[in-house]
Amino acid sequence: MKRKVNAFVSRHGMFPRGSSVLVAVSGGVDSMSLLHYLFSQRDEYGITVMAAHCNHGLRKEAEEEEAFVKRFCEERHIPFFHKTLDLSKNEGRSIQRISRDMRYDFFSAIMKTEKLDRLATAHHGDDQIETMLMQQTRGFDYYGGQIGIPVDRPFSEGRLLRPFLPVTKKEIIAYAKAHTVSWREDETNRKDAYTRNRVRKQVLPPLKRENREAHTHFQKLAEDFRDDALYLKQQAEKVLSETAVQREDGYVLTLPRFRETPIALQRRAIHLLLTYIYHQKHGQFSRIHIEECFTLIEGTHPSAQRSLPDGIKVYRDYEQLHFSDAERPPCEEAGALRVKVYDFPAKVETGLGTLLFEPFKGSPPPHDETSYYFPRSELHLPLSVRTRQPGDVIRPLGLGGTQKLKQVMIDAKVSRRERDCWPVITDATGVVLWAPLLKKSKDAGHIGEKDDYVWIQLVKKEHA
Repeated sequence: MKRKVNAFVSRHGMFPRGSSVLVAVSGGVDSMSLLHYLFSQRDEYGITVMAAHCNHGLRKEAEEEEAFVKRFCEERHIPFFHKTLDLSKNEGRSIQRISRDMRYDFFSAIMKTEKLDRLATAHHGDDQIETMLMQQTRGFDYYGGQIGIPVDRPFSEGRLLRPFLPVTKKEIIAYAKAHTVSWREDETNRKDAYTRNRVRKQVLPPLKRENREAHTHFQKLAEDFRDDALYLKQQAEKVLSETAVQREDGYVLTLPRFRETPIALQRRAIHLLLTYIYHQKHGQFSRIHIEECFTLIEGTHPSAQRSLPDGIKVYRDYEQLHFSDAERPPCEEAGALRVKVYDFPAKVETGLGTLLFEPFKGSPPPHDETSYYFPRSELHLPLSVRTRQPGDVIRPLGLGGTQKLKQVMIDAKVSRRERDCWPVITDATGVVLWAPLLKKSKDAGHIGEKDDYVWIQLVKKEHA
């Protein structure tokens, strides 16, 4: 066993010389063997070793186990830290979950106080198989790359390491017996009330009979999977940098460019985007919510919507996919827009940007989509800046007859959310003069007397 662990530790560069290692010790054979192993290797590795024990206070044997670990450390002059956990305030969470959180909080506090850079736990190869089987059974964060027990991860102000992952429980017991390492058995590990215990007793033995080195293959799979996932995440970040834009209320994804990427990257990019959003909200999402996003991406409806947990809205806007965490009406900026303009110059703020009304003398330049010139003498004042109303029509410049504004907006692929807040400029008689960026009335090209005009200009918002 020692040879396997030495090779594993070396391959992963776990203990640079000068490292200070805190070992999490329960008193069971796994953690006692890990403490013994690291202590016996301290000179070879060039490390200092300390131990930490948590008394959960749930069993009558807990006090004796704490005293046992303490004696082991005292006999070898290993610095020892211990704490009795108060599990009465479980806040509705499982005892297993809250005790785990408390243990790691305790370990983190020691590492900060003692300025330690390594925490070692005794998870082994059989634990790895059990964990991966349990994850497959109940579902896991596939796109996030979180499979199995990591060999090494950031923790507190250092790293959390698992040196025993290449070996089995059987090998650890043999090591303990060979080196006369005593331990204490936790009887709860035999109870079938816990999923892990059932997997350990009923599922793992047949696998080990098929291949006694099964743990090696599971461990290699976990390491390869995490390496692959890290690379795919980097590629997904690149995809998002090219296709997504962050706004105040969330993100906007440009679909044509996004669809050009391989589906494997698309899934991870959506996962990453939801991770950004839910990390800020401290919420959670699942694989089914990723699939709901793809229903919108692949669908034919240009304005479909889905509601995700914690108030997240995902909606399609033609060839854009919006991720929003803001509960707001479709037209927050201009839903109640109704401003009258009696004189010039004037300024009106709209959802598209700022409309500037200025007097202008001389020959007007050619019209573009952001400017409108009209002879002042022919204007029926006051002008109104309002949102679209049912039945609105316009007599478009360069075309005969009338056209419904609703159809103008549909033809221009203006989303439903924007149609009812799009600014429309009318005169005092209700004639539509201009729907900025879309259509101008036929009178926009009239030549006025004495070259006296009103010039209306839209200064667009950056995202408009």
